[in-house]
Amino acid sequence: MKKLYALLTVTFLSISAFAQVNLQVGLIGAFPFSGNANDTSGHLQPGVVSLATLANDRFSNSNSSYDFPGFGSNIIVPYAAAMDLSEQLSVSLWINIADVSANQKLIGRCDYAFNSGFIFGIQNDSTYTEVWDATGTRTAFTCQGVVGGSWQHLAFPWKSGGYLVEYVNGLAVDSMLASVNTIGNNSDPLVIGAAPWDQSYFQVTGGIDDIHVYGRQLNAAEVYALYSFIPVAVRELNKPIYASVYPNPSGKEKVNLDLPSSEKIEFVNVTNSIGQEISVGVDANERTIDLSNQSSGMYFIKTITNAHSYISTVIVE
Repeated sequence: MKKLYALLTVTFLSISAFAQVNLQVGLIGAFPFSGNANDTSGHLQPGVVSLATLANDRFSNSNSSYDFPGFGSNIIVPYAAAMDLSEQLSVSLWINIADVSANQKLIGRCDYAFNSGFIFGIQNDSTYTEVWDATGTRTAFTCQGVVGGSWQHLAFPWKSGGYLVEYVNGLAVDSMLASVNTIGNNSDPLVIGAAPWDQSYFQVTGGIDDIHVYGRQLNAAEVYALYSFIPVAVRELNKPIYASVYPNPSGKEKVNLDLPSSEKIEFVNVTNSIGQEISVGVDANERTIDLSNQSSGMYFIKTITNAHSYISTVIVE
């Protein structure tokens, strides 16, 4: 049986600051592919499946993802008013595609005029995102980091007048300025696994699973939460751990990671509130992070040790 977990409200705690993650807010469509292509958010009609077949998901659950064989395969979700967007959008999904060099459209909605909507795809071992604003102007962004042959989580949040941010496996890869105009709307369906304007082009060959579409821009903690969800059956063994840092708030000095002394730090990633990766000084032996050159705001710290993965938040004053 597939995906016993639900979208829950998760709270990321530190000593004196918190960032709340509620993945129900702004949710337009959710497709867990649990035996069918239904939308579990309640806003959209079921997807119409063509040639794609149910397959194992990343947890080896049967009939719990869709495998797209290429030519002629797609899932089309009929247009609904809930798809209409304004200034914000986020898309999150899992893929397992062997050849990530080929141009393949994962999800999107646009027409032959190419003057509204969005497309999220991969090509040349990279994500490739296109968003058209209400004036018909296109923003296109490519970010490297996609690997073939295994399940990977991809996401992009957008905010007009703000940023388009690309994520791979819960971490922000890169970002760029977004158009100041609202996102262009149309009456076209949402297409999964092929080109939205013509399903005979750029078909996916491989697996897609757990699609979430939001009418708002997700922050770094929310994208990480979508990436890190695991089945209830194993959650007690592998649940995410939320570690504190101090001093917090920080006066732009070094902050200390409050981690077990027996664990060895192997990787540290720091992102700001819009998901941009921040370059900081890390002393793994002293377990400190130098935030002295950062501007005021909230930062998210992901720390991987030889035993666990930790998430922390810190406010720089």
